Amino acid sequence: MDHVFDSADPLNERLKKLANYASECAINKVNCSEVLDRAADEAVQIHGGYGYMQEYEVERLYRDARISRIFEGTNEINRLTIAKFLMKEMQQNSGTKPETSLSRNRQFLYLSYQLLNKSLNALIYSNIDIQQEQEYSRLLADIKKGIYVMESVVMRTEKAIQKNGKEKERLKEMMTNVICEEGFRKIKEMTVSVLSGAESDETERKLILEEIHSLPAPLFSDLFIQKREIAEIIADHEKYIV
Repeated sequence: MDHVFDSADPLNERLKKLANYASECAINKVNCSEVLDRAADEAVQIHGGYGYMQEYEVERLYRDARISRIFEGTNEINRLTIAKFLMKEMQQNSGTKPETSLSRNRQFLYLSYQLLNKSLNALIYSNIDIQQEQEYSRLLADIKKGIYVMESVVMRTEKAIQKNGKEKERLKEMMTNVICEEGFRKIKEMTVSVLSGAESDETERKLILEEIHSLPAPLFSDLFIQKREIAEIIADHEKYIV
């Protein structure tokens, strides 16, 4: 977007190019506001009854966080925007190439792109109007959002490790591992919901769902242990390590 703003193109051309980023802006708005909302809600819960009192700062943070899902376009409207762009573009982008040397996280990412494409194809062939049946829009948008988050953290972590070394970026790598595995699990679950609704024939639905469950995903790990280790590192340093 900065390159578009700084270009010497006529204003109308720049506005057309900026429209290409509408989906990414919607994804960032939805994801960031909902992550903030969960964090603020958890902070109130940790404070107990004090979290609800104005004498404690967390009460104001909770109120401020709540409005983020409403202004600048409600998250429901932004999800419609994301889904509309997906259906309009119809890009069968498989994401990362299925090379045998893919890292564990990039395998999760590649398979997530496959699941997104299966969801898009199923909705197109079923002639479901996602503007009217908005449950599908929500699922499509959340699948795309999950992929966007996974891809972002994978790329940022890979660059950080390349620059600073694996040992210094151990926490980032651990958090990325959790985000990617957890993200794939959620995307798989949402894809099953989309395909179950889009395919009316029971025989075809059974075949499609069997194909989903047979995807060659990496073996799932114990996320509880990984999250505890992440929490212990952050607690020991009394802050998140940048």
